[in-house]
Amino acid sequence: MKPYLTVEKEAACELAVKKSRFIGTVCPADSQEAAAEKIAEIKKHCWDAAHNCSAMIIGEDGRFRRFSDDGEPQGTAGMPMLEVLSQNGLANVLAVVTRYFGGVLLGAGGLVRAYSSAAAGAVRAAGIVRMVPCGIYGIAVPYALYGRLENITRAGGYAVENAVFGKEVSTDVLVPEDLRDKFLSETADAFLGKVQPVLKGEKYRMQRI
Repeated sequence: MKPYLTVEKEAACELAVKKSRFIGTVCPADSQEAAAEKIAEIKKHCWDAAHNCSAMIIGEDGRFRRFSDDGEPQGTAGMPMLEVLSQNGLANVLAVVTRYFGGVLLGAGGLVRAYSSAAAGAVRAAGIVRMVPCGIYGIAVPYALYGRLENITRAGGYAVENAVFGKEVSTDVLVPEDLRDKFLSETADAFLGKVQPVLKGEKYRMQRI
């Protein structure tokens, strides 16, 4: 697992160019299957559109890249949209631009600008975030010591999940990989080595930039 940039949420941007409507939609997609399902959903919803062009970058390292002009002249839609995603350094992301034809031809240059602008506008609307790999550390402390754990997580900016208040307080703490040693040292000092965080796995945590 390594950090990567993606979009925070699904968002859309609409623009009009010489009577044609271009609706750009961008959303997170962590697999080819998820991207294909979203494309199919948009095509079903926008069944009367002239084109539903798409571009995707899948994999934290951006290893899988695909685009479709969906009937537009080759190189005028999907590739420019893919360039928008790539220039923003995004991964695990899908862009779809739906075009309702207005009866006026735009030419190759006009199409490139329109599809790029719609995709870029949707990216801005969705917002770019960093996905940070974190260790999931399970920790259980007596109620009397829970305040110390809260101080550590609050000061360190660690995310806390799945808190269970039983005979003692059990919770998971998400710790970025580069802060692991700091977190383990802090807990060892705070609890005098009597409470040991247990690494349960890894997951990504969203971080706004």
